[in-house]
Amino acid sequence: LAALPDEVLSQIPDTMVEVTTFGTLTLQLSTIPKHRTENWSKLKSVLTKTVASVMVKSPIAGHGIEVELLTFAGQSFRWRRSLGESVIEDENDQVALSSLQSRAKRRASSSQQLQFNMKIPARCDASCQSVGGYLGHDAFDELESHLQYYVTSGVV
Repeated sequence: LAALPDEVLSQIPDTMVEVTTFGTLTLQLSTIPKHRTENWSKLKSVLTKTVASVMVKSPIAGHGIEVELLTFAGQSFRWRRSLGESVIEDENDQVALSSLQSRAKRRASSSQQLQFNMKIPARCDASCQSVGGYLGHDAFDELESHLQYYVTSGVV
């Protein structure tokens, strides 16, 4: 596609690619709610909506952005309750969580790490489709720049 003239490239329709990524942000909070409480659930909701709302502002982001929070300040967001049972952790988190729990004791520190996964449907135009490597590389780069702008500027 790269060798095609601009007038031909302009006629190539955009395609949608799904960008799947892992991210880590360092946040500074004066207090952190206790794990698995109502306030912890509220924090999860606020953080999820904040990350999603930033990514929705990207001009190439499509509908259906998914944000999955993994951990914050060493505490897992991946848990669920079964009726009549105690909390059940996802099996994949058991090993990671044990190593993170030692860091959780430092919850009063000035900064905490938020780890998350995202799936972002992204519009990939002709130039994005023509870049060597893999389809959507430009889309990923643009989305990463978009997130970095909002993180460094503090604008939400």
